[in-house]
Amino acid sequence: MENESGIWPVHYKVLIQMLPKEEVSKGGIIIPDVQGEKHQLAREVGIFVRAGGIAFTEPQWPRDSMPSPGNMVLFDRYAGSLQKGKDGKDYRLCNDTELGAIVEEDYGR
Repeated sequence: MENESGIWPVHYKVLIQMLPKEEVSKGGIIIPDVQGEKHQLAREVGIFVRAGGIAFTEPQWPRDSMPSPGNMVLFDRYAGSLQKGKDGKDYRLCNDTELGAIVEEDYGR
């Protein structure tokens, strides 16, 4: 996966591309903002783009559990900061320790 955002994380930071918010459920029901917020309260899913130079180097990160560019990852909803990339897409810049899991592409859909 190419990093077209123009954002290059440093140190222990990671860059995650945010997925577009769905306002309509699979069944075609429009989800009110309040329900959408409640449903997404504890988690966010995005696409792992890039890690800074010392991300995932702490001993608590086993080598086989690190995400690769293009992996879908789960992280806390309010982790890090939102950034707009030069490509117009939304990104989250957060600490490597704020990632909770690597998930399958259809997770939460």
